[in-house]
Amino acid sequence: MHICNVSRPDVAYAVCCLARFSKTAGESHVKALLRVVAYLYHTRYLGITYYRDIPRENVFHGMERNVPRVYETGVHPCDVNKKNPVKVFVDSDFAGNDGRSTAGHVVFLNGGPVIWSSKLMKVAATSSSEAEIIAAVEAVKTSIHFRNLLEELGLYSEEHIDIYEDNQSCKMSAESLKQHKKARHYQAKLRFLQDTYQAGIIRFHQTGTEDEIADIFTKGLPSDSHWKHTDTMLKELPEHVIASSEAAEASSSVNVPEEEKHDGVLLFE
Repeated sequence: MHICNVSRPDVAYAVCCLARFSKTAGESHVKALLRVVAYLYHTRYLGITYYRDIPRENVFHGMERNVPRVYETGVHPCDVNKKNPVKVFVDSDFAGNDGRSTAGHVVFLNGGPVIWSSKLMKVAATSSSEAEIIAAVEAVKTSIHFRNLLEELGLYSEEHIDIYEDNQSCKMSAESLKQHKKARHYQAKLRFLQDTYQAGIIRFHQTGTEDEIADIFTKGLPSDSHWKHTDTMLKELPEHVIASSEAAEASSSVNVPEEEKHDGVLLFE
């Protein structure tokens, strides 16, 4: 749990799932836990990287490069505000766990994640739009608190927060002041999004599902998608750090059995 909260957002969903069975764990849960531990061991040289500045040349050539490469400088392919160092990605699945959805969001600062969350909703959403709106509310509250902190430190001067959302219905509902009959049972949450948008505090941007980084916090992904989003958030440590760590490991008596090794892909069957 500590590793997940501090430096490894790529295992947030796995830890979220395992934490639900902390009091009633069985053999299958122990095996899943050992698989996460093995994954962390074989990817132990991955870490979060923050960049002091965003190279302007990558803004114009970003669309021609691989998506993970674009994220290396904190620039999203759909980004319309290249100067804003804070990026917020939010997503949710629909009825993925016993009828309840899992909400996830991640806040980027200068190209690296600083806040992330993967949480099972307490209520069952009756539509994908409702699930996305509930997830967006939590992400906006987190990002507003983070912006206030940066403003107190004199590190934030932008007028609004950029929220990247892949659900068009959620985006359209939040950007209008219309009363929706189908949203009457979660009208307070929707009204919060509408008020913050009308006040100019947040601005929504439509992004494709394949570019939605928060997708890794809502469900188990295929290998390609998992590594794509992991490469977005984490980079390998400098070579001299890896070399010193390997030397220390070689001098110790800790060895990993061959049967516990795998290809490092975090998937749950």
